[in-house]
Amino acid sequence: MPKLHVVDGFAWINGSPAAKWFKKNRKRIEGVLVKARPKHKSLRAKALALAAAKIGVKESPPNSNHTAFGVWFGMDHEPWCAIFVSWVLSHVGRPFRYSYVPSIVADAKLKKDGLSIIPFRWVGNALKEGHVVLACYDWPGESPGIADHVGFVEKVLSNSSFQAIEGNTTPSDGGNQSNGGEVCRKVRNVSDVQAFVLVS
Repeated sequence: MPKLHVVDGFAWINGSPAAKWFKKNRKRIEGVLVKARPKHKSLRAKALALAAAKIGVKESPPNSNHTAFGVWFGMDHEPWCAIFVSWVLSHVGRPFRYSYVPSIVADAKLKKDGLSIIPFRWVGNALKEGHVVLACYDWPGESPGIADHVGFVEKVLSNSSFQAIEGNTTPSDGGNQSNGGEVCRKVRNVSDVQAFVLVS
């Protein structure tokens, strides 16, 4: 009686043309199957996709700090850059609840809530590995030493600049960059950042 040869749950008669073909082509078949498997999006990819989908959303009426993000947070009519970050991360499955940027920096320094401070030279690798990185800005002339604003780091552009998606800023270089009323994609200078925060 011919013996059965079992491979990956399939039973073949040893020496049959089908069994020989499968053995010969197994690696190629497995390679195709691996490529065909859907890849799970990283937290960063999901967060940036959701943040980008909100580019152009404005508070209404102007200068009111009234947004759906603030309503969701339970703290409407308040500056909302950190609230926007909280809304995005929470909606992609990473609970995050901050309304005050200095609290993000403080917790990152203490490595609380899965946050940590990283040097800018590590940001590119962190992004490649799918981690969320936040830029916490300390604008010159605005409460020196206190973080004024926060956004998602989207892409490293050079040794001194990067692209970000931020809530409550302006689409131009004018106006109030940390309370400008709109979700925007921005190019920012590393020199304006107090801390880059890794979100684990």
